[in-house]
Amino acid sequence: MKEYTLDDAQAVANDLSDISLFLNSTSCRENEALQAIIWERLQSQIEHLQSLLSFIQMQPTLKAEQIHQSLN
Repeated sequence: MKEYTLDDAQAVANDLSDISLFLNSTSCRENEALQAIIWERLQSQIEHLQSLLSFIQMQPTLKAEQIHQSLN
């Protein structure tokens, strides 16, 4: 299992920022099909960021449980 870090979350946040900038650009506003694809990507990245942050929040508990199990 990959152990996510704040660097991973920062990378996704940067991607979200880039997507937002592109959505506000004239190239995207003039193409509804492209806009729909980009909105879908934006939603996907938001969900990914939520998952990353949840994992980062739970990571200390998971590590403590692993250590506890290895000692028993």
